[in-house]
Amino acid sequence: MYLVHKNILSLVITLLFITIICVPVSANETIPEATASEFAVAPAFGDGMVFQQNEPIKIWGTSPCEGEYINAVFDGSMGYACVKDGKWEITMAPRIYSSEPKVLEIYGGEGSDYVSFENITVGDVWWVIGQSNAEYSSSAAPEWDEFESQIRGDENIVIYNIGSKGFEPGDHYRWRKFNKYSTYDASALACFTAKTISDSIGNEVPIAMLITAYAGHEISSFMPPSLTEKSSSAGKKSIKYNDTIDYVVKMPVKGIIWYQGEADASMAVDYSKKLSDYIEWIREVKNQQNRNFPFYTIELPPSFNDTSDPARQFIDFGNVRCEAGGLTTSVENYHVCVTSDLWNNRSFSNNLHPNNKKLISTRLAYMILSREYAFGNEEAYFGPTLKEAKLSDDKLEAELTFNYCSNGLKADSISGMIFIGSDWHPIENIKYELVANDRIKIKSEKPIYIIRYNANTENVFATNIFLSNSGNIPAAAFAVTFQRPSAAMALRSNFGFLIIAGFVVILALIAIFIVIKRKKKQQ
Repeated sequence: MYLVHKNILSLVITLLFITIICVPVSANETIPEATASEFAVAPAFGDGMVFQQNEPIKIWGTSPCEGEYINAVFDGSMGYACVKDGKWEITMAPRIYSSEPKVLEIYGGEGSDYVSFENITVGDVWWVIGQSNAEYSSSAAPEWDEFESQIRGDENIVIYNIGSKGFEPGDHYRWRKFNKYSTYDASALACFTAKTISDSIGNEVPIAMLITAYAGHEISSFMPPSLTEKSSSAGKKSIKYNDTIDYVVKMPVKGIIWYQGEADASMAVDYSKKLSDYIEWIREVKNQQNRNFPFYTIELPPSFNDTSDPARQFIDFGNVRCEAGGLTTSVENYHVCVTSDLWNNRSFSNNLHPNNKKLISTRLAYMILSREYAFGNEEAYFGPTLKEAKLSDDKLEAELTFNYCSNGLKADSISGMIFIGSDWHPIENIKYELVANDRIKIKSEKPIYIIRYNANTENVFATNIFLSNSGNIPAAAFAVTFQRPSAAMALRSNFGFLIIAGFVVILALIAIFIVIKRKKKQQ
């Protein structure tokens, strides 16, 4: 029998926790009588949903009955909540996975509404967040016909696809069984990944894909006001948070899959800070037993400019790719699904939306399977990611250490690695050496302030970037800022001569003006 535990200790702790909490409530405490005459359940809940295994079950909603009680029953456990500030939240004991359909009952006082949701299972919930490439539908992928033919109809998968309008009063989006209809217009990334995971683990554990993916939205759109108030970025601040994210953010999950960043190209310098803050906020709000649950980000794949085609869309998002990849050094349980070897079609017309979602999903699924489900060797599916970056006191030597090097790093060259000096100019004549299976030493003639790898949006692995592990899986893009070059140095270097020339011109104009004025007086 398959169990979603990487070791026995984890399983024992979960079972002990369930045993302690799930004893009949009457043996330890008295459940308050449900008294609320009116209440509403949050629209995230519905028939056929999946609760996250090994995490406390949370149900919440609203009620005008301040100080009154609302009760719930699920799988032999009872829970209750007191309405405070118009809100209520019931927490019940965690469960291990089960495909047996259960009923969740929620009720108030006599004469009040009674709410029940049926066919609820317990398994793993994966939350997909992103822009149009995460939203990109399964039916738009070139593999759709083959994929549709492989759908059996008995997959232990549920799709929860929240539409672009978000939640409106009375909305309860359907948790839909995995079939050719529910997957047709749902995220290809989510559907392809879910099926690969489910098939690989024998269809035994219920898998749910919660999808909140919307075209054209920068990261600040997904962030709560408490974070966007600190941000200098303009744009659609908190829009998707207000109409979607806020409704589901408390729901326990197995992990998050993130495919976003194209819309942040003009604000790339702040992207890593925003994403890091966002991950920390989500983990804090969820407050799960597995607090640092995994966060998988899809590296933005190559994209190609073509100035001869005015209709061709191109966004220079390479620096966003680097900023996102660099978080592997500072954010726990953060992983990058590399893509620089999964797309090289320069003539593809829909340049911003490459049709390689099946390739990306397959790599992502096996990354997740190896790390989260003990299915295969992680080193076979993960590309090298930056683990640590050290700089010598004189700033002339840097040492880069990587994760997931398999039998060792391969670096035929360090093409694609950019070194920035004190004046914001690239440093030339860099020397490098592989000093260990997981380590590169860099030597420079000038002080190193910033290192970026794979910052060129058009970079393709094995064409103009070459760093990989022994299995030929490319290294993830990254950015490291040891120290920001001073604005004064940059100004002096780049524009000093212009400033001097400007002063000369101004003085000359003043002199001419004085001469003309004197001549007029003499006349």
